[in-house]
Amino acid sequence: MATLGGLANDREAVYPLTLFDNAFAGIVVVMGWLVEGTVDVSRLEHALEKVTAKWPLLGGRLERNEKMYQLRIPLGFTRPAGYRRYTLTSRASDKPLSDFVSLPLPPSHMPLPSALLMDAEAPRATEAFINGAHPITCWHVTHFNDPEGNQSYSCIGVTFPHAVFDGLGMSSVVHAVEAELLGKAWPSPAALHSGLNENPLSVMLKKAALERPEYANKEVYSVTGLVGFWWILVFSVWSYWQMIWHGSGEKMLLIPRQAMDKLVEDTRQGLVDEGGDVRLSTGDVLAAFLFKTIFCDNRLRPDNTVHMANLASLRRFFDGVLANYSQNCVIPLPYQQYTVQELETRSISALASDLCKTRQNFTVEDALQCYDVMIRGAETQRAFMYFRPNVDESATLTNVCVANIANINWTGTGAGRTLCRYKKCFRKPPLTNYTNMMTVVGYLEDGALLLQVNLILTRLDRLEAEIRRLVEEAQS
Repeated sequence: MATLGGLANDREAVYPLTLFDNAFAGIVVVMGWLVEGTVDVSRLEHALEKVTAKWPLLGGRLERNEKMYQLRIPLGFTRPAGYRRYTLTSRASDKPLSDFVSLPLPPSHMPLPSALLMDAEAPRATEAFINGAHPITCWHVTHFNDPEGNQSYSCIGVTFPHAVFDGLGMSSVVHAVEAELLGKAWPSPAALHSGLNENPLSVMLKKAALERPEYANKEVYSVTGLVGFWWILVFSVWSYWQMIWHGSGEKMLLIPRQAMDKLVEDTRQGLVDEGGDVRLSTGDVLAAFLFKTIFCDNRLRPDNTVHMANLASLRRFFDGVLANYSQNCVIPLPYQQYTVQELETRSISALASDLCKTRQNFTVEDALQCYDVMIRGAETQRAFMYFRPNVDESATLTNVCVANIANINWTGTGAGRTLCRYKKCFRKPPLTNYTNMMTVVGYLEDGALLLQVNLILTRLDRLEAEIRRLVEEAQS
């Protein structure tokens, strides 16, 4: 193999990553599912062999080339002896599942410990993936065996560097494995050639910039920002203070289908009553509900400024060229900031209308402006933040419903129903703890909407109370 950062030989491909990937390079993610039954590890291994053979990029190794990252990928049958395209480990838990979660799942419960979703030797830092130490996907299965012969359960987890995949990108990997297990076809990935390959996102952004020279005259993409060491240090201290003084907690929350439907219907009707003229999506309504719920909690002053960064994929642009792109390509929608007083006085319908109009007006020019901020950050050695660093408090929302990642069909492994999906992020110091993080995971088999949130305890209690109110109103 060539040395780090060196040119590829004729038996390997080099695939460059982008500044979008750099922005997440300090994070390693473990994603996992709780399923009924016993996973046959040999079936999962067979599917992984097929997927990684058909999708060579998955068998690559992460490298850092000066200030950027890249993947070095063996082509054909040129892998060195002992080279692994993935890892797969398994073990039996020495504790029953009931020590971690009760079933059926309660409306609110703690995420499963990451130790159930990953091997003890799996990387927890991006640096551990570099220089060929580990494949970019590390799979793990934990079995829970019932000594009385009743229902058994399993966890299936995958650990990966966020520098390589975003949420939608990893969902495409998981869906490929799911398809192989079920004997179904799945979209063929783009072919790689020996030597240096082009990154499709980079190509599309350069092409769009040439076609739209006027975008450079727009205002700076102010919903993101660049920060230096001292800002990072202060933010880290603030995050630890939130965790220690106020107590921060991570929870899985379930919103029953009936309750979610009623919230959407009532919000849409409320907008009609207020004279609104846009069709609100479920995502618009949920974003407004979460934004208003967590920040209208009497903790902040009326003149404090707040903002929510709702991450949106750029795959919607460029005529479908990026439809199967698996690397990072998200930026926050250009939501406006509000004062707490403005947020409190706006109805959820009016707030959802604001968010909807912003989403509908989201353009390639926004993506180019955001990319310019990333470039300036790289040139000035400042960190790019996916939220407004100049407001009093911000929240980050990720909605991956479209990826259908919550209810993966793992029956091809011999398992039964999928009960839940979990995620854990390992972040590089000093930014190891974040609050005000919310993920809309998707719909479970029974139609309930699954959220995973990290909030201070008072806000978590408030959000749980609001969800209970929605359920009670839907049942009345």
